[in-house]
Parts: sequence; structure tokens; C-alpha cells
Amino acid sequence: AGMAPESSLKEDVMKVLVVAVAAGLFLLPLTASAQVPLVPGSFEISAGGGMSVPMGDFNLIAEPGYQVGASGAFYAMPTLAIGGTIAYNSYGLDESFEVFGLDDMSLSMWEFSANGKYMFLPGPVTPYAKATMGLFRTTVSAFGASESVTDMGVGGGNGAQLRLPTSNIGFFAEGMVNAAFTDDSTKNYYSVRGGINFYVSPTR
Repeated sequence: AGMAPESSLKEDVMKVLVVAVAAGLFLLPLTASAQVPLVPGSFEISAGGGMSVPMGDFNLIAEPGYQVGASGAFYAMPTLAIGGTIAYNSYGLDESFEVFGLDDMSLSMWEFSANGKYMFLPGPVTPYAKATMGLFRTTVSAFGASESVTDMGVGGGNGAQLRLPTSNIGFFAEGMVNAAFTDDSTKNYYSVRGGINFYVSPTR
């Protein structure tokens, strides 16, 4: 894959992360005393999107693309949430495919995964670590036909979530590295995504 587009995308990712961190640091003193940690039995519903960037051998055929998805989680403890994610990744193709007349070819991947999320500092502004395991279904389409393959895979990463004061709404930003295991190699990609969280707490 061409190095210039990926390098430019990495610079954009770094800018987004810097802005997110700066915003979090600014809002921290405003929200530190406004919320309490989520109680066990709470639910979290998330929706968002971002960038999906192929790595390794996968980068030889695919160019950086986008990801959209939704998640749900159950808080077994104030510091531990268990849930699942459905995400769709769409990629561009390496310029070399145009030489063979395959410029109308498309490549996409669905992720169906279970995950665990550990909160380091439960509260309104919460950094966390996340691990996933599930199925990754890759589809290649060209000339009106398509072929799909489903592989097992794992992933891991870090992020942070912010709950708005006196609200059941919040936001998140995270970076993940994923690997789908094929017969002869792995399809590796990393994603940087953000979105909105909705919280439902049990009634007392």
C-alpha cells in the first residue's frame, strides 16, 4: 500500500487523540464531583465510528478506511463491564489493483465480538483497558460477485469515557488493535474510534 496516505492518516489520528486528551483534562475538574461510579447492574449502550487501518500483510491489499459500530455492556462491578460489539469496516484497495482492471473491487469486514472492559479510575472521567474475542467476516466483491470468509480473532486496546454531569449520557474514545487468524496468515488492523454512550442504572 502507498506510504503517503497511511502516514497522513496517522498524523490525523494523532491530532484527534491530542484534542481528545486536552478536552478530557479541561473537563475533569468540572465533572470530578458531579457523578458517582456506575453501580453493579448498570447497562451501557454505545454507538460510534472512526478510522480502520490495515497492518502487515493485510496492508498489501487494503488501504485505510472507516469503521462504524454499536456495543452493549453490563457492569458486573464498578470497575468491570462485560459486553459485545458489532462493527463494520470498509477499506480502499491498493493502487496496484487498478493495473489489473480491478478498480471496482471492494473489501469489507464485519466484527462480531465479546469483550471485557476494565476501568482504572471509576468515575465521570474513566480510562480503561479492553480485550475482545470473536468472529471477523471478510467479504471481497468484484464484477457483481462476492466471496466471504469468517475467521476467529482477538483484539485489545485502551480508551477513556466521559459522563456528562447529572446525566445518563457520555462519550468515549479508544484505540484498538485486532487480529483475525486465517489459514496461512493473520489480518491485522488498528482502529481509532469515538462515539456516544447511554447509561441505564437499576432503580433503587
